[in-house]
Amino acid sequence: MNKQPGENLTYGKRAAYLLLAFVFPLIHLASSLILQLAFLIPLQNKAARQLGEGASAEEIAEKALSLYQNYTDLVSALANLLAILAVLLLFGVICRAAGEGRPAAKEFFSLRRVDGITLLFAAILAIAFYHVIVGVLQLFRLAAPELYESYQNASASLGGRENRVFGFLALVIMAPIAEELIYRAMTISHLEKALSRPWALALSSLLFGLVHGNLLWMLYALLMGLLFGFLFLRTRSIFPTLVMHALFNLVGFLYSLIDSSRMSDEAVTLFNTLTWVLIALSVLLVPLMLFLILRRTRRAPEKRESV
Repeated sequence: MNKQPGENLTYGKRAAYLLLAFVFPLIHLASSLILQLAFLIPLQNKAARQLGEGASAEEIAEKALSLYQNYTDLVSALANLLAILAVLLLFGVICRAAGEGRPAAKEFFSLRRVDGITLLFAAILAIAFYHVIVGVLQLFRLAAPELYESYQNASASLGGRENRVFGFLALVIMAPIAEELIYRAMTISHLEKALSRPWALALSSLLFGLVHGNLLWMLYALLMGLLFGFLFLRTRSIFPTLVMHALFNLVGFLYSLIDSSRMSDEAVTLFNTLTWVLIALSVLLVPLMLFLILRRTRRAPEKRESV
C-alpha cells in the first residue's frame, strides 16, 4: 500500500511542517507591509507640508494615498524582491541548521526540468485561462455591478500607463517569481508533508487568494491557485506555473494599456467582439490544454520528507 504524505509523522514534526508552510505567506505579507510603510510615511509627511497646518488627519491621509498611487507598481516590485531575498535567506538558515543533510536548492525550490512542449501547452493554457476569467468577470459586471466597479478601481492602480516599466516589472516579472516560489514551491510543498495532497492544494490556494485583497481578485486568485497548484503537484516543477503566471499577468498588463476612450465606436465594437470570440475559444482550450499536459506528464512522486 502506498503511504500518503504526512503518514506516520509525529505530531511535533507535522506541526513543524505546518508552521513552516505558513511562514512563507507571512514573509510575503510582511514584505508588502514593510515597503508600503516605507513609502507611505514619507508621503504622509509630504502631504502634511503641502496642505499646511490647518489640514485634518483625514485630509492628510487622503492626500498621501493619492500621492502613493504613483508608486504602487514600484512598491509591489520591491516588496516581491524583498520576499524573494527573505526566502533565500531562510533557505540558507535551513541549510546551515541541517548540516550535511541540507536540501539541494534544485529540489527545495522545485526546479525540476520540464520539456518545451509541456511549457508551450502551459503558456496556451495561461492565455486561455485569462480569457475565461475575463468572461467570469463580465458575468459579475452584469450581476453585481458595484462589486465589479470596486474591482475595476483596484485594478486601475496597477500597471498604469504612466508607470509602464514599473508595471511590467511588478506584474510580469517580480510577482510571478515571488508568488510561485512562496505559494507553490514552498507553501504547498510543506503543507503536503503534513496533510493530504487535496488539503494541501486547497489550503495553499486559499492563502494565495486571501493575499490579493479585493473580493474578485480573491476569487480568481483562488481559481488560479487551484489550477497552478494542481499542475505543480503533477509536474513537481515550478517552471510550468511560473510561465503560466507570467503570461497570465502579461495579458492583463497589455489589456490595461488599451485606452478605449481614444478609440472610435467601430473600433470598440470590433475589440469587444474579438474579446468575446477569444473567451468562447478559451472555454474549449482550457480543458484541451489540461488534457494534453496531463498526457505528457506522469503523476508526481511522493514528496520528500526533509525540510
